[in-house]
Amino acid sequence: MLANLIKAHRDLWKYCRAEGLAGYDPYDGLNSRLFQATPLKNSRAARLAWTQFHKRSPINFRSLVGIPRERNAKAIGLFALAALADFRRQPTKENEIEARELLDDLIWMSLKGFKGACWGYNFDWQSRSFFVPRGTPTIVPTAFAARALCEAADVLSRDEYLPFARTICDFILNDLNRSEETSDEVCFSY
Repeated sequence: MLANLIKAHRDLWKYCRAEGLAGYDPYDGLNSRLFQATPLKNSRAARLAWTQFHKRSPINFRSLVGIPRERNAKAIGLFALAALADFRRQPTKENEIEARELLDDLIWMSLKGFKGACWGYNFDWQSRSFFVPRGTPTIVPTAFAARALCEAADVLSRDEYLPFARTICDFILNDLNRSEETSDEVCFSY
């Protein structure tokens, strides 16, 4: 059983590396070159329908409509966490290099122009109630990046990632929309 898990883990890493750690996301439908070439790109209802079609379709039409496989900051954060777990299990130089390369990619992918480090998605996203343009910083990929950077400081026994990770707090406190619910409660936006 353990040998099967180890082989599956190795095979999955090999596949992901061969794909350049790039792929599709359930919500990446608006990256379609075909859709972006139509006036429908300006319609909230059309954006929502197009996104849901690609999210729910049992057949993947993405390559047919020009949706490219791309790297996603949240995924790179998760890959970095997996690489750090590998390094914890087997502290080899190869595993350390893998983790550091992913962490470097993650730092490089951070969005510029904000009070602190932050990340967003690589696609426009239409929900029922709001539209989020590609590259808008959001709390979800930012939280995964923060976790990877903080864990790296612990696992790799160096503080080089901690100062950068600390700036994420500045983004949350200064750039992320929030509303005060009560005098002792705050609600941060997505």
